[in-house]
Amino acid sequence: CATTVTQVSIAAGASTASFYFRDTRAGSPTVTATHATLGAVGQGETFVAGAAQKLVFTTAPQSIADSTCSAAVTVQTQDVNGNPTNVAALTTLALTSGSGTLAFYSDGSCGALVTSVDVPADSNSVTFYFRDTAAGTPTLIATSAPLAQGSQTETVTTVTKRLAFTTTAQVLLAGACSGTVTLQSQDQGGAPLNTTSNLTVTLTITTGTTQLFSDSACT
Repeated sequence: CATTVTQVSIAAGASTASFYFRDTRAGSPTVTATHATLGAVGQGETFVAGAAQKLVFTTAPQSIADSTCSAAVTVQTQDVNGNPTNVAALTTLALTSGSGTLAFYSDGSCGALVTSVDVPADSNSVTFYFRDTAAGTPTLIATSAPLAQGSQTETVTTVTKRLAFTTTAQVLLAGACSGTVTLQSQDQGGAPLNTTSNLTVTLTITTGTTQLFSDSACT
């Protein structure tokens, strides 16, 4: 299979001609031979995937805001030619990254931390999620010896954050305890933005006689 051809000749006095074929992709191609007077004839061939050799990220690189949960990331087991290949037994993939602030999760809300994921037996892929609290270009790495490791670089951008009052201003009798006042962390568009660690907010007031309390009785 060194010289490619698009036609062969049946020599005078003979009835056959030979050729060969090759495909790097698993599938069922049809080989068709055509002659102007003899007509056309086709034969279906079959190529199957080889043994799993490598791990490949099959979802596109992502650009997400810091502290937000990513979309699904899928890693696939493939043969040397890039064909999806089922593993015979459960295969554990270790997940690492070049970022000390990035974590991996098994769910789309980034609630269940993981450091590895499993490709089930007779399957060829697994999905996970990630979140990073710092901006940068972290590289995700999936490893499972003896398979060649897979990697993909993501982009994490800084989100401008702000505080907002979600309760309205109040008018009270002097000496009365106010209703609940609620603060919320938001992005610049006003969407709620969950914090990834405790956030201490300093409260100040413009008069010397107003006091701030943590309880609804103002005690």
